[in-house]
Amino acid sequence: MSFGTIPYKRAWYLDVVSSGSVDMRPLICVLEMLRNGNFEEVRSLVPLLTHSSLDVRLYAQQLFADVCSNDDACAFNLALEASKTLDETRRIVLRMGQTLSLSVIPILLTWREALNDPEIDEYVCDALSAILPIDGVDQFSVSRPNLRKTYEAKIASLDASSYYYRGKKLFLGDIAKELIVASTVAFKEKTKVIAASQAQILSNFCGQKCPVINGQLVTGSDMDALLSYVEVIAATKWKVGSKYFFRHEIATRRGDR
Repeated sequence: MSFGTIPYKRAWYLDVVSSGSVDMRPLICVLEMLRNGNFEEVRSLVPLLTHSSLDVRLYAQQLFADVCSNDDACAFNLALEASKTLDETRRIVLRMGQTLSLSVIPILLTWREALNDPEIDEYVCDALSAILPIDGVDQFSVSRPNLRKTYEAKIASLDASSYYYRGKKLFLGDIAKELIVASTVAFKEKTKVIAASQAQILSNFCGQKCPVINGQLVTGSDMDALLSYVEVIAATKWKVGSKYFFRHEIATRRGDR
């Protein structure tokens, strides 16, 4: 997969990209500060969400999704307003799901109503499900009139200061277990592992590339590497409901930084 002219890697935070045609230096500079835990620099990403270069926009949107606080997440409105194609809008919607923030759910629902495009509904549903799935809500029912009230009621019953993964407070241990189970099944059945987001979340949190990624044929040595990897990151005390980037905890609210 590529974004514009630059080959795109989900683990690009570990292997910084460059481009001969686009000046990526401002983005790379921000990235380096974020990797060191300086989350005040999240604000520097906001103008890049609407940059004239597609490459810069899409990389900035991915990075922003991974480091934004609940308060910051509203900046995705700017990215959606600046989107130039349906494909870019779809990608932004998926990135919003990767924030793992309840704050993006009202934004997703508002834009779904404004766009009123069945081609977007599947992506909105995927983003919602990544954070807070609700029984009976799929790409065919996401347009129902009372869905906003359903989500408002559900969110009101939760801790809005926490981050959520598939309806539960985000916890790295749970995600590691999911990846181990999926990888074990793939290894035994000699099929490609199905793990759409777990490996990237683990890589983002600990700052070390996960040895197993989505779509990989898992070998015995891969399983050994994964178990060793999880053993190492399990030595760190990860808070339930918190989001991290390169082992630095991301504030739940802007004022908490």
